[in-house]
Amino acid sequence: MTLPCFQEEAESTAQAICACRDDDSLVFALVTDTHLSDTSEETCRNIKCVDEKVHFQFLLHMGDFLTGGIPKKASLFLLERETRRYQNAVASGRLIALQGNHDGYRDETFKGQTVDNVIFDSVWRRQTDFIDGYGGVNRPGEKPYFYIDFHRENVRLICLCSCYYAYDEANRDYKKYSGFDDAQAAWFETTALDAAEGCTLLVCSHIAPLSELGSNEFKSRMSERNGARLTNALNAARQSKNINVAAWLAGDSHADASVTIEGIPFITTASQAPYIPQLWTMKHGTFPESRALHTVNQDLWDGVVLHPKKRELRLVRFGAGQDRVVLY
Repeated sequence: MTLPCFQEEAESTAQAICACRDDDSLVFALVTDTHLSDTSEETCRNIKCVDEKVHFQFLLHMGDFLTGGIPKKASLFLLERETRRYQNAVASGRLIALQGNHDGYRDETFKGQTVDNVIFDSVWRRQTDFIDGYGGVNRPGEKPYFYIDFHRENVRLICLCSCYYAYDEANRDYKKYSGFDDAQAAWFETTALDAAEGCTLLVCSHIAPLSELGSNEFKSRMSERNGARLTNALNAARQSKNINVAAWLAGDSHADASVTIEGIPFITTASQAPYIPQLWTMKHGTFPESRALHTVNQDLWDGVVLHPKKRELRLVRFGAGQDRVVLY
């Protein structure tokens, strides 16, 4: 049962989603940057309350379940707890989990340094192998990126990993980078974008692919590595293959933003956690204000309705922030 301060919001969110959906819509819940939030349990109750009325097809978590600074065993225990919690928030049990830059653990054994946010592909694969049972999934080996085809709606959801690492086992040297490595970029160009004519693509990653979509203070940290290569490939596919691109969804910045660059809508969604201080400014986007606990603005997530035939993407906000509509 959702708390009294959320009951009216749950009802109005469900009504708004039901009013704009049709039989050909892809309808799902979207949340990001939960960071082991103390309010995650209430968020899941709210998603569950709305799900009882709208029947989300899945829940998309765009990364940063964790904080990156906790030792390995505790981190993996918490990651399993968090993924199970969000799986249980929707009756379908379908959680699509992206890897965030903080979805890792602390390791003090690497080459004279303490390294935070450590994660290996094989470890992430084991923690999220439930995705492979959903059907329509294409994941190359143990890689943390994949796509899922929704045949009825003729939609391909492309889930990218906006971090990669270099590891020298002999010297115990681990380095993590924001961006898309060459192997992922090649897979994106040759496999993920190889969709049927008329297909609608919805791309998502934790960090947006272009530095101008990030914070003003941390542009150098944002995923510039191969970001332009991926967006150029996506734009080329849109223009040459009669493929529709609904949007590129991202989190990480903790801000809401909607901006179209070269015909591709880029949408970022703010953090679910109400108490994370915002220590940076954004070229594009705003931080939802008044995230007071025990009020409706404590929570923040979206119900998403994708209309491939209408070429329309609606994000219906639960809690702090505003609804958004994208025509593509």
